[in-house]
Amino acid sequence: MRAPLLLACLLLGACDLAPPPPTDPDTSASAREAAKHHELQDAIHSVDKREEAAHANDPVKDADKKREEDLKAAGG
Repeated sequence: MRAPLLLACLLLGACDLAPPPPTDPDTSASAREAAKHHELQDAIHSVDKREEAAHANDPVKDADKKREEDLKAAGG
């Protein structure tokens, strides 16, 4: 009893799978080439943020330095 029921469920589950759409080799190759071109353009136009990131903590360092000077001036 279980085997036919299991087989029927498996067959119904397999029927839900749609075959992949046909692919045109020229279209997929041109799409890959276009994606590669856009990736290269993005790399060329990307902005290098390393210098900006290196100085991102400067205001905090300045505030800490001022606080230490204030503490020394107060005698602490």
